Amino acid sequence: MELPALTQFIANISVAVDAGYDTNVAEIRAHIERGDIISFLTDMCCADPVLMAKLVREHWATETENELNELLGDESGDEKLAGSFNRSGLCYLIALTTRLIERRSFRA
Repeated sequence: MELPALTQFIANISVAVDAGYDTNVAEIRAHIERGDIISFLTDMCCADPVLMAKLVREHWATETENELNELLGDESGDEKLAGSFNRSGLCYLIALTTRLIERRSFRA
């Protein structure tokens, strides 16, 4: 997923949190591991369906889900990151997506 799409993804999740949508960290991790976090967010009604459709149509959803899953497997910090969030799974997803942006910027 390109940087503008990732930042829009974060903004979209932030709006969902502000609107009162949320889940726990364990559920977010489970959906990332299953590779269905985008469809989960869409079904939860906390994601902009137009943005999510664009992610799927342009094959960014699979790429992003795979990269988020890689971050879960990165023992150098995910457990500490996950442990920092006691209630909000969506805030955890925002932090994880921010890590994804950081990771990509170091590759460039």
